[in-house]
Amino acid sequence: MGNELGGRVAIITGAGRGIGRALGRRLADEGMAVALVARTGSEVESLRDEIIAAGGDALAFAADVADRGAVELIVARTTDELGPPWMLVNNAARSASWDGTRLWNADPEDWWGRIETNLRGPFLFAHAVLGGMVERGEGYVIAMNSLAGAAALSMTDGAYPVSKSALFRLTDQLASQLGDTGVVAIDLSPGLVRTSANDGSGDDGGVRWTPVGAICDLVVRVGRGDFDGFSGRFLHATDDLDEVASHLAEIVANDTRVLRMLPGWPTDQKMIPYWGPPPT
Repeated sequence: MGNELGGRVAIITGAGRGIGRALGRRLADEGMAVALVARTGSEVESLRDEIIAAGGDALAFAADVADRGAVELIVARTTDELGPPWMLVNNAARSASWDGTRLWNADPEDWWGRIETNLRGPFLFAHAVLGGMVERGEGYVIAMNSLAGAAALSMTDGAYPVSKSALFRLTDQLASQLGDTGVVAIDLSPGLVRTSANDGSGDDGGVRWTPVGAICDLVVRVGRGDFDGFSGRFLHATDDLDEVASHLAEIVANDTRVLRMLPGWPTDQKMIPYWGPPPT
């Protein structure tokens, strides 16, 4: 608890725009050196230049997060030039056109490409940084996840919710093996944040947009150690975070804020050996 962020190193994917760009600025303002990753080099290069001009340390990488060689090179160069990664924010993601396309009408290559960005990318970065984090006994692997991964969504072709469900399980799996290593794996959700991808005109239909600063605040609090007990679990930027923290013992006891198949009834023997009886 009470970690200092100044002097630490963070890798942020999807850092060229939107949430990732805001996080790059915020973590640099907190004194962190940041490695900025995005497909479009000009976007992360301009952010790198802004941070350096303000007195910070930053590197920019144009890369596909699903490219293993590129990921390993990014982690190696970051370590050599900035220092060992202490925080990884897996923020890069591809969404869907929320137009009701049926899975069987989707383009298979595009569908699987979104899975690779949203799941293979976080896996590759976690794979590349975790050995060092565990050896040093500290670190944070943060996944920008979504409640879209907790349910089937008929208005999409399925790639986004499927990938986000798998991301829930990846974080849970990591936490199950990290144990007392000092490394925390956690899922965060920003909710609906206004970005260039969704900044259309017209009626929002009552959408409640999350200020981008709220997810930045949450990442900072996670880095400071406020939610280490939530490793493997899920926090949302619109939560009353102090209230959620006050329920930690209950959340752990009932194994909630995670993706689970619950028993169908109190004596459902197929599920109880795995998770215990349903919460009461």
